[in-house]
Amino acid sequence: SAYTAWASGDIDTKMSADGESMREILQRASNSLYQLQRAASKNPGRSVVAVSHSSFLKVLLAVCQENNLLELRKTVQLENCCINVLDLPLVRFGSTPSKRIISSSPVLGGPLSRAPSNYSLKIPQSIVVRINEKQHLFGLQQECQVPLPS
Repeated sequence: SAYTAWASGDIDTKMSADGESMREILQRASNSLYQLQRAASKNPGRSVVAVSHSSFLKVLLAVCQENNLLELRKTVQLENCCINVLDLPLVRFGSTPSKRIISSSPVLGGPLSRAPSNYSLKIPQSIVVRINEKQHLFGLQQECQVPLPS
């Protein structure tokens, strides 16, 4: 599967012929994190909300936690409408703490990664606060009479 290829560093593999490669998804994740960080910095003390699909969110969470994508995929089943909370530092004086995802990163398979040795992607330092929060759905479940997965 594409996830298996991505988790071992094959960053140019696409999920489908017209889909994105892991390299493209990682760049989109980095861009998204920086956009969220800029929005939060313009509104200190306020929350910033973004909505996305589970495949992209799994990559984003793996990047933020520097966790192998396959491990995250096995251990975390993101429910529809779940909330994931990230804490990103505010931009201060034009700079921000950042880290790099490199070819030997756990995201790309660690020391056995097949990613190009010169691969590097800068992302803002982030803390994953909560994953797969779904408490807000329980009231809706009763109102809509829709069963929620346990």
